[in-house]
This record gives sequence, structure tokens and C-alpha cells, in this order.
Amino acid sequence: STDGPVLLDSKDIIDLKFKAIKNEDKTTYVELKNMKIKTGFPTNEIEDVETNEKITINIIKYIPITSITLNKTSYTLAKGNSIDLVATILPNGTTESKNITWTTSAKYVATVSNGKVTAVSQGTATITAKASNGMTATCKITVTNPITSITLSQTSLSIKKGDFKTITASITPTNTTDDKTITWTSSNTNVATVSNGRITGVNPGTATI
Repeated sequence: STDGPVLLDSKDIIDLKFKAIKNEDKTTYVELKNMKIKTGFPTNEIEDVETNEKITINIIKYIPITSITLNKTSYTLAKGNSIDLVATILPNGTTESKNITWTTSAKYVATVSNGKVTAVSQGTATITAKASNGMTATCKITVTNPITSITLSQTSLSIKKGDFKTITASITPTNTTDDKTITWTSSNTNVATVSNGRITGVNPGTATI
């Protein structure tokens, strides 16, 4: 004989009720192919009809998963960054498996492994956490492409008083999702002024643009 827990779900219980037969001694048997189950407390016996071999089992109350939720329903990540999503299954005492399957709708935008989401490229992706009973929870991930650097066409120059020169600024990456508006300033407007990259010499001296 073999001892061990057996999990019965609601469908099994309904089937057993339909098949229950009461004997004269008021014990209840349920025919299950060539096996029969004798219900009772605290344990139950399954008996092979042909060999009379008995297996003592423990009947565990079936507690289904009622919900799965994530700690975030939407989040914005910069390319290359990551975040840990946390899934919560209720009730805590469920007898169903608490294993969670993680998937992404667009792995080229964001990947996921055990709840850790990593931003791959600009765009949106839906991260899904699926419980063992099929229930799901989702989080919409928006991946941005931030500015990583800005460079000028010249790093030093000389201008005569009253003259002007124009320099240009380049932002990387060119397809950034950040605002590409550039603000120009001069460290000494008595020496040089600047407007949209156009530098005008005012007086002898040095200034940083």
C-alpha cells in the first residue's frame, strides 16, 4: 500500500457524489473503475476490488486560486533599464500550484524573466503573469530612448568683435524620445552672446558657450 496526499477538485467531488452507494452498515463507497473509495475521517481508503489491496489517502480540501495581481499595471522604462514586477496570488492558502508563467507581447521591446522586465528598444510591450489555473494579470511597459550625449561642431574658436560664427549641436541618439530642444547660454555675455548656435563677439576676452 502507499500513503500520500490526494487533491480532489470540485469536479471530482461532484462526480463522487453522483456515484456514491450506501451499504447496509451505513459506510459509503464510490465505484471508480476497479477501485472503490471509502470516505471517512481523518483518512480514507481506496481498495482494489479484485485484489483487496488498500491505499490509505488523505483528503485535502480544494482551495482554488481566486485572483492574480501585479504590483504595477503600467510603467515607463528607459532603454537598458529594468524593473522587478511582483505577482500576488490569492488566497494565500490555495491548494493549487503557485507557479507563475511570465511572457511578453514584444520581446524586441521588453523581455521578462521571473518577473524581471528589461527594456530592449523603444516601443510598448505587455507583460503577462499567468497563474497555474489560467488567470492572468498584465502590465503595460513603455520603453523610452533617452538622450545619451550632445556634441558641438567646434570645441573652441576665435571671433573678432562685431563678427559672428555659427556652431551646431548634435544629439545622440537621433531617434531619442526625449525633447530635443537645445538651450544656448554664454558664461559671459560681455564677451560673447549666443542665439540658436550663432555666436557674436562683443568685447575682447573669453566666454564658454
